Amino acid sequence: MADIGETSYEILNGDTYFTTTAATRWSVNMCKRLKEEFPDKVEIVFENPDGSLLVHFPKSWFPKIRPPRKRKPMTDEQKKAVADRLAAGKANKLLE
Repeated sequence: MADIGETSYEILNGDTYFTTTAATRWSVNMCKRLKEEFPDKVEIVFENPDGSLLVHFPKSWFPKIRPPRKRKPMTDEQKKAVADRLAAGKANKLLE
C-alpha cells in the first residue's frame, strides 16, 4: 500500500492563529518555505519522524495559506490611471 499523506486545518475560537498538520510533500515544503520567509509569523510546532509538520499560521491567512501581498507604492499619476480605468469599466457595464 502506498504512503498516504493528509493536510488538515484546525481553527479554535479566540486564537490568533490556525493550526495545520502537513503530511503531503508539497504542503511540508510550502510550510518550511513560509517559515523561512516569515519567521515571526509562522511557527513550526513539531516535526514528526516521518517528516510531517504541525504548524501555526496567522488566522488572517486562512482559508488559503497565503501571506499578504507586498504592495508597491503608487504615484499619483498611477492612482489616477487606475481610477479612470475603473470608472470606464463601470460606465461600459452600465451601457450593456
